[in-house]
Amino acid sequence: MNKITPDLIFSYWIYAWFIIYYIIITVSITKTNIIIQNANPFIILYIALIENILSLFYLFFSTYDLSISFVYLLMLLLLKVLPIYLLTSVKAPINIFSNIVITILIVVIYFVYVEVINSISVIKLYKNIMNSIIMKKNNTPFFHIYSKLSSCIQYLLKKKSLDYLN
Repeated sequence: MNKITPDLIFSYWIYAWFIIYYIIITVSITKTNIIIQNANPFIILYIALIENILSLFYLFFSTYDLSISFVYLLMLLLLKVLPIYLLTSVKAPINIFSNIVITILIVVIYFVYVEVINSISVIKLYKNIMNSIIMKKNNTPFFHIYSKLSSCIQYLLKKKSLDYLN
């Protein structure tokens, strides 16, 4: 598997859920909207944050590579910590039962999408994701974008230093 697209990574599903929910909650005048009351992604964000922290430790102790750990930590901050902070700051209501039911429904839809529609084993997919990160293949969206941005910045800095010397 070469490039791993965002639609195959559950973290991006959670992030999309957060974006949609956050737009609805910040645009809505009342907090009684049925979506606002029942579809808060807060719980799944916390569960994903815990899983990502464990993955961060796994990555670090598998590679002892601080650059991989740094990029993974940056991803974790942008895709998990920032959304949790923003949801906390707007005091989004949490209906635990509804949130758990909706979370389970989204997880089932995700599994059907990956396993049935795309014919990819979720376990094999996540092994490929970890392998891609550990081997610095940059096949995941965040690591790919980070790699491209990093290369551009290095190129610009190198070019600027060469211009300065001339």
